[in-house]
Amino acid sequence: MKLLDDGHPANAGSGALFTGGRAGWVRSVMTVSSPNSGSPAADTLQAAVPMFKNLILAFAASVGAADPENFVYNFDLGQWGLSRAPGERFSTYQNRVFASRVWTSRDQAAWDLGPDGAAELNRWLGRSRTTRYFSWETNATTPGLLTGWHYPNLTMNPVLSAVAFPYAPPLSPGLGNIGGRSPGGAVTYDRSWWANDGIVPGKSMNAPLNESSVAYSGGATLPGLWYRLGRVDGYDHIDITGNLSFRDVKAFYRNQAAFLANQN
Repeated sequence: MKLLDDGHPANAGSGALFTGGRAGWVRSVMTVSSPNSGSPAADTLQAAVPMFKNLILAFAASVGAADPENFVYNFDLGQWGLSRAPGERFSTYQNRVFASRVWTSRDQAAWDLGPDGAAELNRWLGRSRTTRYFSWETNATTPGLLTGWHYPNLTMNPVLSAVAFPYAPPLSPGLGNIGGRSPGGAVTYDRSWWANDGIVPGKSMNAPLNESSVAYSGGATLPGLWYRLGRVDGYDHIDITGNLSFRDVKAFYRNQAAFLANQN
């Protein structure tokens, strides 16, 4: 939206698409469970990058790759000069990828998805004057009676539960009891960050921090405003995508498409 409306010199060569002057091309934006202000989970996962090498090989074995060296997988990092060469052993290719400067660069999704990277982006992105904004939260945690920490619901995907669980000291906290400051110091965590869907805090799923928003109460909507549509309880971050889940979300998304079609 920012590039269509206002352009950016770094993108001026993209077939003239991002030179600006295209305000109004997009009528509405709706985010669902989106880390609009980043998620502490992104910092946790980035710190775990060294173990990903073994996880990928384990995945190769789990899907029946008789020889992991011949595993058909590409990290899609051609923009970094990291395409897999013909006949290259997978371990050699993987080692090149994980030794790359991509992991220390800020020009990648792991940085943008963390609270510090999101804060950096949000400082200059701004909001379109001609577009309506809408957001949905999801939540799959319940506060404990004694601590108030947020614990994963039993239905949460086990992989996400490991990230969401509020670990007690001396272990590092999970999303359910995150505290302190983000690594870059842009965000201070308090109990308002604890409710989450297994990977994104609810606090991050609406308008970016320090931007205004209003709860949608029906009726007409106006360009340039951000409307909070509500929260879907009991759905984790995977459930709401409809993937690897017993949840059927087709009706939800059909309703959202109909809602957006009626925004004039």
